[in-house]
Amino acid sequence: MLVAALLGMAAADATAFAAVALAAVAMMVRWGSGSLSALAGGQAVLGPAGLAGSGAAIGAAWYAAVATVLASPGGWLAFPFGAAAAVIVAGPAAVSAGSAAERAGAAVVGVGLALLVPARVKQSLALRVAVAFGALAVALAAGR
Repeated sequence: MLVAALLGMAAADATAFAAVALAAVAMMVRWGSGSLSALAGGQAVLGPAGLAGSGAAIGAAWYAAVATVLASPGGWLAFPFGAAAAVIVAGPAAVSAGSAAERAGAAVVGVGLALLVPARVKQSLALRVAVAFGALAVALAAGR
């Protein structure tokens, strides 16, 4: 939740905060903890959240990541939003060279999308869709 609060404050938008907070809640529900170390441990053992687990759990990770990217205000703030989305899908801990490459690739894609979306999509629409994706992520995580 601390990362969600920091991203929401950086975006200076209550709707952006709501979207990233819902994404954080979805990950807390899925992993049973809000701790980044718990997320890292779970994904190090079980695999990236975007690829491992039940269909609902995988969907929750992807929807939470999309919500985070859509909440990005663009500019230099795209970097933390894109990196947060990458952590949601691929995990924060690299345990091998291969997993480090996966996480680096996820970060590049996440940041790229967080830069591209605000330039192409009206912010008010992106934020409404981000909240919807965040809520869907919570629902899927709860139903896993």
